[in-house]
Amino acid sequence: MSKRLFLFLLLVFIILNIGLGSWGLTESSEARYAEISREMLLSKDYINPSLLGVYHYHKPPITYWITTLGYKIFGVNEFGARFFLQIAIIIQLLLVYNIAQLLFNQKKVSLLATVVYFSFPIVLISSRNLTTDAYLTTFIMATIYFWLARIKNALGLWALYAFYICLGLAILTKGPVALLFVITFIIVHHWMLKKRIRTSFHGIVGLLLFFGISTSWYVFLWLKDPSFLDYFLHRQVADRIFSNSFSRTKPFYFYIIILPALLFPWVLVLLKNIFGKGKSFFRRKDGISILVISVVILILLFSIFKTKLILYILPLFWMVAIVIAKMLVTMEPKKLKILNITYAIMSLLLVVASLLFYLFNMSYLNISLWEVLLTLGLVSLWFFIYFKIKNTKPLTTGILAAGFSTILLIFGMFIMGDNPGEINSIKRISSFVEKVNPSSKKFVLVYNYLLDSAPFYLKGDIVTINAGHNTTERDIQFQPNEHWKKNLINWSDESQKSYLVSLLDKPNSFLILRKRDSGDDKLKTLLYHFQKRKEFEKWIVYYHN
Repeated sequence: MSKRLFLFLLLVFIILNIGLGSWGLTESSEARYAEISREMLLSKDYINPSLLGVYHYHKPPITYWITTLGYKIFGVNEFGARFFLQIAIIIQLLLVYNIAQLLFNQKKVSLLATVVYFSFPIVLISSRNLTTDAYLTTFIMATIYFWLARIKNALGLWALYAFYICLGLAILTKGPVALLFVITFIIVHHWMLKKRIRTSFHGIVGLLLFFGISTSWYVFLWLKDPSFLDYFLHRQVADRIFSNSFSRTKPFYFYIIILPALLFPWVLVLLKNIFGKGKSFFRRKDGISILVISVVILILLFSIFKTKLILYILPLFWMVAIVIAKMLVTMEPKKLKILNITYAIMSLLLVVASLLFYLFNMSYLNISLWEVLLTLGLVSLWFFIYFKIKNTKPLTTGILAAGFSTILLIFGMFIMGDNPGEINSIKRISSFVEKVNPSSKKFVLVYNYLLDSAPFYLKGDIVTINAGHNTTERDIQFQPNEHWKKNLINWSDESQKSYLVSLLDKPNSFLILRKRDSGDDKLKTLLYHFQKRKEFEKWIVYYHN
């Protein structure tokens, strides 16, 4: 590892961990993964993930295992939940460098690709939000690195086995979707370079090893309950691709529009070099064309799928970073200067925006004077570097881009901490409830919403009232008994009404509901039990005298 790369990774690691636990868990994805991992740690059941006392088999267990390790080291808190995401980002940066070296063998391009990758907002988002995506991306990148290293004889036979192991771990992180990224890249690589895919004894052994790792968790649960296989393949795979069962449907063009926005202003480099050269670009038979065609195919595939979220396409951004770096090293200084000026304008706009939000006291986003001054200080430092580095070189542009992303990272950390309602965190609400009643014997009822982080922050029993919202529809077919009914009340189930009333009448009970549900007629029979209420950004808490 070069000294410059080591120093860059060290600096990034420090930046990523600044204030990592200073904002609350965000509902619902991050809170869900954090709470499942907490319950796994407490139960010591590392095979059957559970959420609020109900088995939750939506995802394989690796993300939970990693998060549980974070809890064991740092305690059950936000920092412990997010720490290994930062390790994943550092590994990704190292892999970007090494993959670029295997493809082009130019240290200048490889280092620049690493810096460019860190500048992508989507990469930073994945480091702030606990989901499977950062870990999946790491395993996919490792898989492709070991595959390239083996076919180019850069590493020994062990790299072939590492390829299959990492691919198996990728499946155990998010399921079969990992295969799309790896298989697409390998097929495009062999097609463009007109190479045949060969098999060998070690390849067959590696394939068996892959199947053993990737199917281990699924087979274990299938042997326990044969209906699990149909549940996972139909409910968790097919429904996510072809239906709106998880309320995440986006139009076909979602990624086609969002990708340029996520890549601005780097997208200007891509448009100029790819589409500016027309068909001649796609006739090339080199690493750039392999990466670009792989990205195009993957974007089209994910556009076909019904379920779409921004982080679903995170595993293709390392390819984009390498393409941009390769293009930057041949770019004219005049064009590099345009990129630098663009980042300068964006930095100034960030200061102006923060100042306007502060001066006009926008109700939906709280920004303090301290945060305005901090932003001004960071942007001033950015401009100091901008004017200090007088040369117009590709790496200079990369450093300025990474510097701007660092400002966003630090600024965002404070904004998220001061605006829990806007990031869907209930940390402030939980602090209020705990202040009113710190007892572990209280009952906290949540109306018509599965509040995943409630047990993470609140002592006592958390009871969800299912009045029709999709989050409260739990998969209970794998429950060994009916103990789950203690914490999940179906509004339409008359047999549970007396239990619900008994909870509402307890002096140590609370009712939490979303403001958007406050007009629901069903609430009339619930609210008269309480004498006090406290409003927050998006929630209302009802409690007794």
